[in-house]
Amino acid sequence: MAATPTPFSWTSLEGRTVIREIIEARIPQWTTEPRPAQLECWSHTLAGIPTILIALTGWGKTTAFFVPILVLQHLLKYPKPRIPQPPPHPVALVVTPLIELGNAHAIEITTFGIKAVSLTAETLTAASKEGQNLLKEISECRWDVVLLSAERLVSPDVDDILQNERFHENLILLGIDEAHVLVPCDFRKAYLQIPLLRCRLPAHTALIPVSVTISPGAEFNSLCEWLELKAGKYHIIQESSERPNIRMIFKELTHGLGGYQFPDIAWVFRRGVKAVVYCHTIDLGFRVGYYGWSLYPERSRHLDNVRLWTSITSAAYNNRTLDLFKSEVDTSVIMASIAFGMGMNLRNITDSINLGIPTTYAGLIQQNGRTGRDAGIEARGWTYVESSMCTTVAEDGDKGSTGNKRVDEMDSNLYEMVRAHVHGICLIATSNTCSGNPGEDSLFPCAQAKQCLFCSSCQPYPSPNIPSSDPLPPNPIPPNPVPLVFMVPNVDAIPSTSPLTKKVRAIFSAWLEGVAVEIWNSKDDPYASILPFPAFWHGISQDHILDNFHVLTTRTSLNRICANWKYLGSDGDGLYQLVQCLRQGLEEHTRKQKEERARKSAAMRAKNKGAIHLYLIVHNPN
Repeated sequence: MAATPTPFSWTSLEGRTVIREIIEARIPQWTTEPRPAQLECWSHTLAGIPTILIALTGWGKTTAFFVPILVLQHLLKYPKPRIPQPPPHPVALVVTPLIELGNAHAIEITTFGIKAVSLTAETLTAASKEGQNLLKEISECRWDVVLLSAERLVSPDVDDILQNERFHENLILLGIDEAHVLVPCDFRKAYLQIPLLRCRLPAHTALIPVSVTISPGAEFNSLCEWLELKAGKYHIIQESSERPNIRMIFKELTHGLGGYQFPDIAWVFRRGVKAVVYCHTIDLGFRVGYYGWSLYPERSRHLDNVRLWTSITSAAYNNRTLDLFKSEVDTSVIMASIAFGMGMNLRNITDSINLGIPTTYAGLIQQNGRTGRDAGIEARGWTYVESSMCTTVAEDGDKGSTGNKRVDEMDSNLYEMVRAHVHGICLIATSNTCSGNPGEDSLFPCAQAKQCLFCSSCQPYPSPNIPSSDPLPPNPIPPNPVPLVFMVPNVDAIPSTSPLTKKVRAIFSAWLEGVAVEIWNSKDDPYASILPFPAFWHGISQDHILDNFHVLTTRTSLNRICANWKYLGSDGDGLYQLVQCLRQGLEEHTRKQKEERARKSAAMRAKNKGAIHLYLIVHNPN
């Protein structure tokens, strides 16, 4: 009696061999063969097994989302015996924490011959202009990989897609990019929808959370609990997040972060440097950028030398930033928010700088991981720690009761990193402990572990020197923040009439603000893409115009009052017309008020005259 053949299994040697052969046939540009851990990830995904992938930046985590699709598409064209028939239109749904990250993944995946789309308001609008119904195309499985932000999970459009029977049958995996943000779930409230989303998906859909670091213990357990992954019901692949070509450097700041002077990082603002500087807030990023702009020679393209990347910079501006950073040697620095640290891929970054301690340990690893994507270059990951934090941690108080709010609220792994810096303990060994990185030498100091690049605890590392051939001005920016109002013209000699009343001033202020916003948003000006609308009044201020409104009677007087206004030449005529329009309205209002007062006075006089006449009749009847 013939033996019953063993059922085909993707996780077997046979299954992994099939995957390898298909990859080699479909992606000839992939010169290095798939690594064992990559084959392990893809095989478990194809087997429908939930798989948690933890791997360093540059490992190729995005392949977890599209290689299974590529394999099934190949088998639809070229079926193999023993392998079950794939669904007719296999689809992957991937949730990303940021729209920009979804856009970047879609572009990358498309280069491998996979149809990928990032579902955003912009792509929906663009498709509509081309006469396409993108939502219908997704429901009909005409897109292989669909990327969307967590916020869009709760939209009625996505709800309709998920209820579509065809999409339901063909959905083979749900990917969660940067899964570590699920643990502090307040990062994106919409991530609360992911456990509910899983309940609505078919049983054959594999869950694939990926991240560069998920610390063992409480953080990992919290993630599994959040995703409702039971012990023994999922597979985990944990690669080391250690980056041997990145030197880990901690420095104590010699200045605060509340002003406009940042000499500790002056070295990055020069030609030839390729650095990303991470700032806690948009305000800090702008102040550091302003400091950096001032350090370049007078005729430099300052707004290209230092670029901003925040939640309020437009997609067009951000794309321009990436292009300049890749291709222009003079574009040295990107002032970035934490958004940039999640998956942005620029291979020529040589220095990643945390200006101030990040909010989480995962953020530190993510942000420093943006540098050194080219394994052939030596890169540096800098973290500048506030002096107050170093002092507090040096006292070895119990975290949570030190009296320093930021230290007390710091996650335990981040605290250990600061403590290692303060006490001269190996940063790399401490990081490996926090991340749970495997390897016999992972817990040894740099020398014992034979590290190529020692950390700053094992070998103090000085800040790069600024070349003497390109000296910097000693005080490029005033030490204290200053508003955009630099000089106020002397108007003592200008004849003055009555100033605006409080009520009229409030009305005119609203008009000026509305016009400023409209003009600023329509300007083809590099400042307009990165600065808020009050910068329209650069050199003067809106209050300055209102204070002197009563003397702005001619174009000449406006020129004199607004002599320091940057946009006087381009927008002076428009402002003058607005002023005259407001003045005419005010004069008309004043005229009507005078007429009303005169009418009331006449009525009162008539009333009084009648009363007097009546009095005389009563008291003097003869």
